[in-house]
Amino acid sequence: MLTKTISHFLAGVALSAAVSGCSGLPNLNEKPDLRPFEKPLAINTRPKRMAIGNGFVVAIKEDGTVWSWGSGYYGQLGTGKEDWRHFQPKQLPQLSEMVEVATGIYHVLALKSDGTVWAWGKGWEWVHKPPFSVKTGDKKVYIPTKIVGVANVKRIAATSNGYVFLTKDGDLIGWGNNEGDPFNSPEKIVATPTVYAHVPDAVSLFSGVDVTGVIRADGSIVTWGRLNQVDEKTLSTIKIADINTVGFLTQILAQDGFVYAATSTSTEVLGQGKPIKGGGFMRVKNLGRIVQIADVMGPMALDETGRVWQWGASVLSEPDPGGNGVTREYTPIVTFKLTGVSEIYPWAAFTRDGSVYFWGQGQGGVRTRDWQDHRPSQEEWTQPEKINWTWK
Repeated sequence: MLTKTISHFLAGVALSAAVSGCSGLPNLNEKPDLRPFEKPLAINTRPKRMAIGNGFVVAIKEDGTVWSWGSGYYGQLGTGKEDWRHFQPKQLPQLSEMVEVATGIYHVLALKSDGTVWAWGKGWEWVHKPPFSVKTGDKKVYIPTKIVGVANVKRIAATSNGYVFLTKDGDLIGWGNNEGDPFNSPEKIVATPTVYAHVPDAVSLFSGVDVTGVIRADGSIVTWGRLNQVDEKTLSTIKIADINTVGFLTQILAQDGFVYAATSTSTEVLGQGKPIKGGGFMRVKNLGRIVQIADVMGPMALDETGRVWQWGASVLSEPDPGGNGVTREYTPIVTFKLTGVSEIYPWAAFTRDGSVYFWGQGQGGVRTRDWQDHRPSQEEWTQPEKINWTWK
């Protein structure tokens, strides 16, 4: 049943089909396919080719080159200087043959095909100490710099103030702020890259604010630190294809194509159709045959037909600057149709023709245009906009 919020939205707004590649009004009547997959979904081992930080973007093209744009005051754009606003994507010439990127708050990691890792941006002194090879006390690194002593890496991830790597041999290497114990160490600060676990059958890596973890080949997970609202009983019954955790929300994509969510606060992210008390993992309603979930504060999922489903806060409109006027969707809905979606990222999508689209955010210039002092219309907020960068 449509909520009052949605009814008011449709009554007061008439959206056009002006956005390239996108058709029609927000379609709030899309019906999900709730059949489980006949063949189990494979564990997601695909490296992430785009990382969206606090008002900035770092992304990899098909040819292995790395590009950045947005707000780079802390050096996170890797251009060699502080860029307050850099709207047009710029290639980072130091990097080639790259396969994955990851971001913390203001620091960036990039993984090369040869298993070496590069980093830049603002860390804290414990993150940017040797062997990162920067000056003592310099807390900003303006160009991509190879991390000395780290090799044979197959996946990378970032906590809010730290780095984590998974090697091809199954070693977990952590470095940075250890609040919450994501690096399995008695130290509050892990000052150099340190092996903290060995999981030989680990096939994928994930991290959150103060948690790290791996997915094993059998679809189970191993974690270190604080995974939000862990429900061991439910976890033991789920074969996991993917997992992400950001702050108060943890999402699991099961191999049968269903999504499970757990939260300690805003219950709209549980997708139960109504406000309920938060707790352990619950299967999201009105959602099935999902092939990818996005690591985002507002939940997103891509189904096998290419539809992007969203639920939680501010799906249909941006809250005002004071944080008021938040709309909440307690059931997953489809707000647009975009042809040929192949990958999703936080409020962004890659399409098979090489195009990249953003919606629901624009701060810092992530849409490759000025968003300063700009409050988006409902159409701008809900409908994908093709940006001035392609992944092919």
